[in-house]
Amino acid sequence: MNNKRVVTSVKELKTIIKKTQNSSVIKIKNLSLKFPFTSDCFTEIQGAYIKGNKRKSVIDRQFKFENVDFLSLELYNLKFKKRFLISSSTIYNLWINHCMFCNSFSIMNFEAAAVSKLEIKNSYFKKDVIVKLSNQTQINVLSVEGTHFKGDVCISGVNTVSKEDFAFYIAEGTKIDGSLTICNSTIFSNTKISCIIKNNLQLENINSNVLKYFSKYAISGNLNIFKSKICKLFSLKNCAFNIVGISDSIISDISEDNFYYTVLTEDTARIFSSSPTMVSDPIKKEKYLAELFDRKLKDNIKETILSIIHHLNKKNNFKRYKQNIKPSYWKRSLKNIKLFLLSFITSLGSGNKFILFFNKYSNNFNRSWFRGIVFTNIVAIICFFLINYFGTNEPFFCIDWTFSGFSDVLREYIRLLDVFGITNLEDKKGINSETALNGIGTALLFVARIFISYGCWQTIYAFYKFQKH
Repeated sequence: MNNKRVVTSVKELKTIIKKTQNSSVIKIKNLSLKFPFTSDCFTEIQGAYIKGNKRKSVIDRQFKFENVDFLSLELYNLKFKKRFLISSSTIYNLWINHCMFCNSFSIMNFEAAAVSKLEIKNSYFKKDVIVKLSNQTQINVLSVEGTHFKGDVCISGVNTVSKEDFAFYIAEGTKIDGSLTICNSTIFSNTKISCIIKNNLQLENINSNVLKYFSKYAISGNLNIFKSKICKLFSLKNCAFNIVGISDSIISDISEDNFYYTVLTEDTARIFSSSPTMVSDPIKKEKYLAELFDRKLKDNIKETILSIIHHLNKKNNFKRYKQNIKPSYWKRSLKNIKLFLLSFITSLGSGNKFILFFNKYSNNFNRSWFRGIVFTNIVAIICFFLINYFGTNEPFFCIDWTFSGFSDVLREYIRLLDVFGITNLEDKKGINSETALNGIGTALLFVARIFISYGCWQTIYAFYKFQKH
């Protein structure tokens, strides 16, 4: 205590920090704080800003506490974006509620440094959490409620003597996506763990009178107990493990109820078989397995239903999108037609523009042979109808919306496309017969042959260029 500077107010602490710290890290070292260090202190020191509807204060600077005596450290409704570290410090009361830690959270205490009371409620930890206490001093309360840990949790150095005053609870509503490790601890009092653990539960170097484990959900990983001494009772209720491994440990008594395991390794089978209160009731195990299967089945059905609902919502949203897009689609089509006609009219005033216009729409400047085919057939169809109705005294075909004369129509259409005389079809009354055409028909046939020949050439040339690429 003699080498620590006494600080009595946040204003004084802020003055000290300004003299020594940079913009990204706030390091508080060798101080004795004689006032409660609350959320308001964090926001005042950093100048935190409020984010979102929930009005959570965001701390975007890294906080490091080293060799600091806290009267109390109270964190409420804060979001820490950077690392949060406490080392070699004494905290009489550490209380965390409705906080979010986006980076690592560590309490690393050594020698005589200690945490007397640690409570974590309704918080979220995105990375691994390490709570390494000093086993030279006693902790009175260590409780976790309604908290979500995305990574691993390691609790070390818990030292308790008084059974009446101590509480070590990781309660229901807490979820650990990684593994939970409790190690290097002397616990002469009740310990209750009733959270959801997705990976492993590991107890290492534990000396304990009573250690109780509760869980209403299956733990998919392993239960490992190493180098531990549990003198009175080890209780397992309503939980399941893939592998239970006990080695170099002494467990005098084990009680189980609705407890399931797949494999027992090392000394585990011997310890289980020698326990005087071990139930091992096959009926209870079968019942629990059935309940576990039902629970997993319900979870799978729930996930399937949610995915179907999500798919239907996406489909309904797409339908609404299509309904909204239909008017705009027709608007865009009309706009494209207007642009096409405008570009055609403007191209008539210049020979270069006229050539560029047809090169674009006939084969996209030698890059699309498919566009050449489409261009050729569009020109042929337009000219075919114009010649049939305006270029002859008697039309070759009439549209009656039936296929009765389809072969005749197709023959005349091929005659029009056959600018090179490949088919050599002769018919005095056909399109290629001069006697069947009037003056307008002859002129239209001449123009048609020019543009059809041009379209065929553009198709062949674009296909040739395509093959070279």
